[in-house]
Amino acid sequence: MASLAHVGLKEDSCFTSAVLPEKAPSGEAQYACLAVAVAMVAGGDKDTLLFTNLIVFPMTFFCGTFFPVERLPGFLKLGSWFLPLTAATYNLRGLALTGASNLSWLGQSLGWLGAFYLLAYYLFKLRRED
Repeated sequence: MASLAHVGLKEDSCFTSAVLPEKAPSGEAQYACLAVAVAMVAGGDKDTLLFTNLIVFPMTFFCGTFFPVERLPGFLKLGSWFLPLTAATYNLRGLALTGASNLSWLGQSLGWLGAFYLLAYYLFKLRRED
C-alpha cells in the first residue's frame, strides 16, 4: 500500500480494491495463462493477430465491458455468460462499485484460471518435448 500512497491512492479506495491481486486473484493470471497457450501454438505474429481478431476482440464486446450482457440478443446473451472475460468483468465491477465480489463469478474466474493454466502447461510441455 505504501507504494500507492505517492500517487494519492488510499488503502480503501475503489481503484485500490479493484486492482490489488489479493482482491482479484484470477484476472491477470487467467489471461497470462491464455497468452502462454496461444504463444505455444502460434507460428508467428500473424497467427497471434488472427487469434486476437477472431477471439479476443469480439469477446470484449460480448462480455459486458461495453454493453450489458442482459441487453444482448438471445443467442449472444446465452453464450456471453460463459466467456472468461464476462466473469472477470463482473468480478472487477463488483469490487470497484461495492467492494465485494459475487462468489459465483469468483468461482467461474478461478475455474477459467485452472483451465487456462492446465492448457498452457500441457502446450508448454509439448513444445519443450519437440
